[in-house]
Amino acid sequence: MGYPGYNQIHVARAISLAPGMRRRVLVIGCNTGKDFGLFKQGGAPLVCGLDVVGKIGRDCQMDGVTYFQASAEQMRFGNRRDEFVLVYWFATMEHVPDIGRAFFEMARDLNHGGFVYSVASPL
Repeated sequence: MGYPGYNQIHVARAISLAPGMRRRVLVIGCNTGKDFGLFKQGGAPLVCGLDVVGKIGRDCQMDGVTYFQASAEQMRFGNRRDEFVLVYWFATMEHVPDIGRAFFEMARDLNHGGFVYSVASPL
């Protein structure tokens, strides 16, 4: 089977933080959606993707996956609190102009005891 890819490693680590994912996972900076299959295979019943690019989700259309075109600073998931058990953003933070606002939005929608898994890449 070979050595797992970089994204597979990080998705597996993120999933390990939220065992039994009975709630939604939010992927910020989902781009075309290639990571969603990994989250679904890992047990996430529902995965939401958020990105500013216009072609979000084109590479992964499956049941239990929804996409929203918006910035991390302007997430709008209604008035629901505790929406997500895991917020995952990989190589996205460095592209967000107002990082403080983005973290505020993530914390607002994160389940009590949930996790933010973030990996930044140097530009």
